[in-house]
Amino acid sequence: MMRSLTTLVLAACVSAGPLELVTDLAEVQGRWDIASFDGYVPRLINENGYRHAYFDIDGDVANFTIECNGTGMYAVLGADGRLRSRPPSEGEPDFIHTLRSCGDRGNAREDAYFAFLVKGGPTVALAPNGILVLRNAEHELRLRRVGSGLENDG
Repeated sequence: MMRSLTTLVLAACVSAGPLELVTDLAEVQGRWDIASFDGYVPRLINENGYRHAYFDIDGDVANFTIECNGTGMYAVLGADGRLRSRPPSEGEPDFIHTLRSCGDRGNAREDAYFAFLVKGGPTVALAPNGILVLRNAEHELRLRRVGSGLENDG
């Protein structure tokens, strides 16, 4: 019951009103927890007490995870509001991608999430209530700032 109630609350989070396209990463810097990815509401904290459902932005570096693995990318946000990854510049390290098994469903969700962010070119928009919405033709990711008060159960 609690999971479905949380899903209803999160579905209502993107309030009526126009989404504002974001074209500058500086506008969305910081730590973001996943409110939902394609309707799936993840647990935010794992069994060891660590955040494990997030998309964090620091400068042009984005780090993210949804199940049990994490990775990152160098992020570019275009004038069209599309998030894209860029290759590392000379002297910049590549990103490490952890490789733990998350089970069949978790692995499939994680693959979709990583591909969506790294290769999917989602648009980035901010809802009037502060929810950050990333979407393309196949997927939708809703994020909320850490400490915003809306917590996923878990």
